[in-house]
Amino acid sequence: MQFKYANKTGKREATMLIYDEIGGYGINGAMFASELMWIGESGQFDQVNVRINSVGGSVFDGFSIFSAIVNCKIPVNTYIDYLAASMGGIIAMAGKKCYMAENGLLMLHNPYNPGQDSPDAKEAEVLTKIKESLVSVYSGRTGNSDSFISDLMDKETWLSSAEAKKYGMIDGVFNPLVKPKQAASYDKVFLNKVSQQLKNRMEPIELEALKGELDKVKNSVSEKDAELKSLKEKNAELEAKLADKEKELETVREKEAVELVENGIKEGKFKKESRESLISSAKQNFGLVKNMYDSIQTTSVARFVNVAGSGEDKKDDRSNWSYRDWEKKDQTGLQNMYVNNREQYNELLKTLK
Repeated sequence: MQFKYANKTGKREATMLIYDEIGGYGINGAMFASELMWIGESGQFDQVNVRINSVGGSVFDGFSIFSAIVNCKIPVNTYIDYLAASMGGIIAMAGKKCYMAENGLLMLHNPYNPGQDSPDAKEAEVLTKIKESLVSVYSGRTGNSDSFISDLMDKETWLSSAEAKKYGMIDGVFNPLVKPKQAASYDKVFLNKVSQQLKNRMEPIELEALKGELDKVKNSVSEKDAELKSLKEKNAELEAKLADKEKELETVREKEAVELVENGIKEGKFKKESRESLISSAKQNFGLVKNMYDSIQTTSVARFVNVAGSGEDKKDDRSNWSYRDWEKKDQTGLQNMYVNNREQYNELLKTLK
């Protein structure tokens, strides 16, 4: 999958950035949610970090991102790297854990319709409903009352990290100037430390039991590897058989096309000069050429053009027929003319002008 917002920042960890306005020409809510859903269901990651520095934006794009974070199959933590304003703050509340830079800002305000200073009654009703949904997010996260949150939004409140922590909106504060340790390095140091402690404290019999369990895991992995290898070989074998069958089918199609066109030429239905083009057409669409073959009677083109004579020939004099006459009186003859006498057919077309 091609990612726009996500990056792999650890062996089993992904980071997604909301460093722009939400919606509009900024962060596309549907695309962000789609990427997060793929990460959560891929089985390749154990955690996602969503880092935010946004002035906010569209409520609808914002709630697409909010819902995707809440419903992700793996833990998603949110980080306010500096500013989480408006919908940026709502998205931050979706994290399993929410952290905020020591110098960061969180801003709450009432929703509004840009360009509408005085909304009509219907717009006011919709804005009220939207505000209620925003209030429920903050109150549900923090445990504060709806009226307390609503009052903060009415005042357009800007909160420091300390204030956000006080109101229960974040779980912790981090220093943006301190670079976090690499997860891989930390894991290595931690595991070495634990390993040494186990060696110092465990009896030999316990170590032997752990080795036995480890051997079982290794054997299980080897069996899965062998099973996967077998499946890959079987898949390659099936693909080879499919390729052979496709070649056989192509040969059969070509043979049928050649036979059909050759028979048409022998029976006077097709012109010999059209052999290659008709074979190519039959290989692509056998039914179309077969219908043409079946619809053309085995007759000479001269039957359809008066070349002189009397009696029956005069009664069937078609030399003055227009295209519409052929179309009404003898469509089969018109088709035969198209295949075997294209020059006369083109002359007939001129009568339509």
